[in-house]
Amino acid sequence: MTPEASPRQGATVRARAGRAYAIRFGTASVLYTVLMLVGMPLARSQPAGSFARYALVCLPVIGVAIGVRALWRLVHEADELQSRRLMEALNVSIAGTILVTFCLGMMQVVGAPALPWFWVIPVWAASFGIGVARTAWKYR
Repeated sequence: MTPEASPRQGATVRARAGRAYAIRFGTASVLYTVLMLVGMPLARSQPAGSFARYALVCLPVIGVAIGVRALWRLVHEADELQSRRLMEALNVSIAGTILVTFCLGMMQVVGAPALPWFWVIPVWAASFGIGVARTAWKYR
């Protein structure tokens, strides 16, 4: 937002960027879900160790990549305050993900059951949600 821009113009930029993100991320989430529901059973039907099995099980990564791109674009399309809030939320999500996954890894060293790696995304998402809530409260 430029110095001569009004607060209302900033709110419009935030609203437009937020709507675009919601559409992009919603699309990514639906695509991820569909690819999980389709890719996993198809992958299991392929011979163990085959290229097709590995390729099919990785299909949901397309949805994840589109979601990452949506977040990236939001950071670049948002106004300064919204970008700052996002960066702070992302910092919380990085810290939370590192702490939780490191702790789980250390627990596995002494006998805790191993969790599949795909649990990193929900841990990150929960940490990001905490970061968003924290910044919403901080900048209210």
